[in-house]
Amino acid sequence: MPLSTATIHTAQLVERTRNRVRNPQGEYIEMQPALGTPFAARLMLPPPVRATGDSGDTSMDTARETVTRYEFLAETTDFNGDPVVIDASARIYFSDAGPLGTPTIDVTGQPELLNDGQQEIGWYGYGLKVADTANA
Repeated sequence: MPLSTATIHTAQLVERTRNRVRNPQGEYIEMQPALGTPFAARLMLPPPVRATGDSGDTSMDTARETVTRYEFLAETTDFNGDPVVIDASARIYFSDAGPLGTPTIDVTGQPELLNDGQQEIGWYGYGLKVADTANA
């Protein structure tokens, strides 16, 4: 059973290219990264981390204010039926992530390929926010 009921957002893999290339006049120009075919995904904020201070009090971790970490689920096929392969070097753009906006994340660590005992049903992994493209 695929993750179709859980994957409520739309995402695309960002194909990494060189950021600057030379045009025929010899000037460097900035290249926009290419986006792959959209696929179904779900972007989630992980549960807050509890930190224990010297006084023994537990409080919410304030690191979330400077670094946004995400969890994600993704389908194994895109909307064209082609396989989606997500590895530790992937960058994912979420074009529709509901209240989380439109972030681009760098995958941290190797995502786990989920299966139901018979077939691969999706990817599960973590990522760090690169940019909020709605504010860029």
